[in-house]
Amino acid sequence: MNFREKAAQRRAAREARRILVGQRAREVRSQVRTQARALGAAPDKAAPGTFSRLYASRDEALQVFEDAEGHLTSVNAARFA
Repeated sequence: MNFREKAAQRRAAREARRILVGQRAREVRSQVRTQARALGAAPDKAAPGTFSRLYASRDEALQVFEDAEGHLTSVNAARFA
């Protein structure tokens, strides 16, 4: 077996591993989402988040929001433009 054939085999093996890892990752994500939904821990993707604005700078360039679970997020409003 020459160098090119070995290289082709290595590429094929890497591609097969990549496919298997991707399939396993999708299965795990699906299982986690199913379990979270069963426990009521995961919101639906269709449901938007509920945020309330806690603070805005005078020029409203920086704003701080809190979600329904109490997590804080600061937002540079210039990124919305």
